[in-house]
Amino acid sequence: MGNYHLHLFDLPLEQAFEVAGTLDGLVQEGLIGMYSWCNEQPESLTAFARATNASVVPILLNILEGNRELPALCAALNLGVIVRRPLGMGLLTGKLQAGHQFPDNDMRTRFKWNLETGKQAMQLKQLEIIRELLCTGGRSLAQGALAWLWATHHSLVPIPGFKTVAQVEENAGAMQFGELPQTTMLEIDQVLKAKSQMDLE
Repeated sequence: MGNYHLHLFDLPLEQAFEVAGTLDGLVQEGLIGMYSWCNEQPESLTAFARATNASVVPILLNILEGNRELPALCAALNLGVIVRRPLGMGLLTGKLQAGHQFPDNDMRTRFKWNLETGKQAMQLKQLEIIRELLCTGGRSLAQGALAWLWATHHSLVPIPGFKTVAQVEENAGAMQFGELPQTTMLEIDQVLKAKSQMDLE
């Protein structure tokens, strides 16, 4: 039995409850195992979790984006957390550089990614200044990004994307290292805060 995700982020809460009622029936019939609503608004998430049998919540989170307060909220609500885009759609693997061109059928093209200007270009610069810290202990950059998530909160289950067997092996290899040390986590936060401050000046 699978986990069904309601992927209508902006669905009004009342309608989400209606969908949950149907999904509750499917759970009781043994047709599905659990379900969730992809919604990262704390108020809606809290109301939905307390009024339904939802078991998990998918959230967007990685070292460079996402709401870092949500994992603790989900733990308080007794919800498991599935992390979307833990590797930033490939940006946190170190394989993308300024000037990289994506194929027309690539989702990042549809999202209008630009590695020379704008958000993704800024993220590449942020990544470069924390690269060494993420690679602590012999980790690859991708493994460090996953290790950062595990160190953020024990309840997080990242679902990194992949296109090759080598990428699957690299992602799975992150488990042998475990989470990043807390001292490294503090250093990363300090470096990123300093970078943000410099950008504002």
